[in-house]
Amino acid sequence: MTRSVDGTAIPAGKPIITVGQVGPKVTYEIRYENICSGANPNQSCVSDAICATRPGDAGFRASVRPTMNGKVGSWEAIGGVYCTLDGLPVLAAPNGKPVKVTSPTVTVADLRRMNVLAASSVVQPSPHTLRGAETNVYAVGRTQTFATRIQNFDITIRATPVAYTFHYGDGSSLGPVENPGGPVARAQWGTKTATSHIYRATGTVGVTVTTIYRGEYTYNGLPYQPIAGTISVDSAPVGLTVWRAKAANVADDCAANPTGWACGMPTR
Repeated sequence: MTRSVDGTAIPAGKPIITVGQVGPKVTYEIRYENICSGANPNQSCVSDAICATRPGDAGFRASVRPTMNGKVGSWEAIGGVYCTLDGLPVLAAPNGKPVKVTSPTVTVADLRRMNVLAASSVVQPSPHTLRGAETNVYAVGRTQTFATRIQNFDITIRATPVAYTFHYGDGSSLGPVENPGGPVARAQWGTKTATSHIYRATGTVGVTVTTIYRGEYTYNGLPYQPIAGTISVDSAPVGLTVWRAKAANVADDCAANPTGWACGMPTR
């Protein structure tokens, strides 16, 4: 469904703002800005209340900059606050021709559309650990890049892991923290690390990690620009069995006879 402005078809639902003059010596540029970038955490965002009925959406405002006789003017905000890119206005000239968009608007919704892979969660020891001992858990993530097309611009989006929340599977978690943790040598298993966990009960759990990614984008060879907001991606669970240790006096030397009583795996 479309609407017509002086004979030009405009998609239904799009607000239309008509500029005063377009000609050989007067042109206009339009850009869409996220006005809730979060750059100043002490300043509340005007769109919080306006867009409260659409959780997760940010507030956007359209701005126009004229160029007259080769002289570039200043950006001037037009219209109100728009809660989604779908609702942003179409800027039309009096002759009905849409004004050229000279820079893309890339949002966290675009980042969310990319196939950002979750960081992997690694457990030491695994697939079994001991109740009451430190179990090391860490995340392995990487920066990922994606090529896409937004508003007729060829865009490269970069997703960088910036924080992690570890879910240990027994109802407890750690994070979000910036430290992804890391591996320890086998001889160090059972020692405390920045992201390790002590299980207090036996059983089987699923260990996962939620990774928070920050996005940036570039186009036309320009430096990367930040995308307001972040996304979270959950890893697949790593199965882990928590055992209990049982001490006993035995006649066999487990080093000499590994199959002797109590020389095997710990018991549940």
